[in-house]
Amino acid sequence: MKIAMMTNNYKPYIGGVPISIERLTEALREQGHRVVVFAPKYKHLGNEQEPEEDVVRYSTLSQHFYSNTVLPNPLDPVLEETFAREEFDVIHVHHPVLIGRVAARLSQKYNIPLVYTYHTQYEQYLDYAGLIHWLSQGAAKDNLLGRIRCRGSKAIKQELAPWYLSGFMRRCHTVIAPTEGMKRVFRSQYGYTYNCQADLAVLPTGLPLESYQADSRAVGAVRQQYGDGQMPLLVTVSRLGHEKNVPFLLRCMARLKQYLPDFRLMVIGDGPQKEEYMDLCEQLDIRQQICFLGSLPNREIAFVYNKEILQKLTDIIPQATAISIQEALYSNDAQRLQKEMHKLLLQSASCYDTARENFYHGFLTGILSQSENYLVKSNRETGNGRSDIMVKSPSLRGRSFIVEVKVSDSIDDLENDAQKALQQIYDKRYMEELRTEGYRKIDCYGISFFRKDCEVRFGREEI
Repeated sequence: MKIAMMTNNYKPYIGGVPISIERLTEALREQGHRVVVFAPKYKHLGNEQEPEEDVVRYSTLSQHFYSNTVLPNPLDPVLEETFAREEFDVIHVHHPVLIGRVAARLSQKYNIPLVYTYHTQYEQYLDYAGLIHWLSQGAAKDNLLGRIRCRGSKAIKQELAPWYLSGFMRRCHTVIAPTEGMKRVFRSQYGYTYNCQADLAVLPTGLPLESYQADSRAVGAVRQQYGDGQMPLLVTVSRLGHEKNVPFLLRCMARLKQYLPDFRLMVIGDGPQKEEYMDLCEQLDIRQQICFLGSLPNREIAFVYNKEILQKLTDIIPQATAISIQEALYSNDAQRLQKEMHKLLLQSASCYDTARENFYHGFLTGILSQSENYLVKSNRETGNGRSDIMVKSPSLRGRSFIVEVKVSDSIDDLENDAQKALQQIYDKRYMEELRTEGYRKIDCYGISFFRKDCEVRFGREEI
């Protein structure tokens, strides 16, 4: 086949979508397909020094739109000229705006099937876009203008953006989700709410086999360089932008330092907020513990990730225990849920860990996210506040759940606090988003924790 691969960003810009496109393109070419990539020019990054085979670079409206990203020019004549000359069998586009609109138009004009990969939940990123970011800040202002700004932000994120995306995806012959989780998001957000019935397939982003082959000497060198060989070495790989919530992680590291002063956190990645986060480390007195490494080659990241994360993660939460907790939740067995969580806390959590609500929140989210049958969302804005954990069935006929977490000051407060957590779900109307989407069976859990003990209260909302 001859495939037109169309994107708003591509190498040498470093990001998740460009890497995914590069790997997919290489794999398709290895199978004998011809893939022509349509990508913007990056003059400020020096990519025009050598021509690239089967890569059509179109012009940009701004070379410094946001960090190292550019603002593509979707009206560049080279796009139309190339399509008029070539006879493509399929168009694969990776963004619904800018080049996405061009791809939809060319698909219709030349009668070429259009495929779109649903990489990003754009409505969750809009808080950090210029005008919408300003509107969303209105929530902090207790006046009429603040309320108007807040309502405008919600309207764009919860109504306008999904409406636009669903309209775009209706023009696609097939929509690809990179994970089962994104597939469930699509079904929940667009399939049921907006009646977008495009063919949906799951195509994970591939990884080269060598990514799974650890080089002990390379790992040892990394540990020696950044962790003095022995001290605990933590790793995070992230773009350093507001949407990644890096300050939360840094404040957690400041808390960790109180109990474990000798550790290192390797921050791999770059972005527009890097200097801001380095200043925050100074303010939190953790500059010595945090190593900002910038962007690293994927292979070096794989060395560190394999050793420090993959080999240890499976030892933290036994799969059988995680499944028991999920089954208790889904079967409304509050007593069993309480028993299984208590057992896991005894096995895996220290008293230092269990000091704050954030730990228990992450503890539950991590367990529930292992399920392949439900979609888990955390800190979701709904009703009159933010619910701690929302668990959605892929079918509107199935059960969905709201979980609210509290930390008790003493073991004697567990029962009252669990009841307060359950009541908060009703008082704050946390079920509102699920109701709006069309769910009719909504279960509610209030869970309180004190160190390694917990109490569970169950309630039901059926319409």
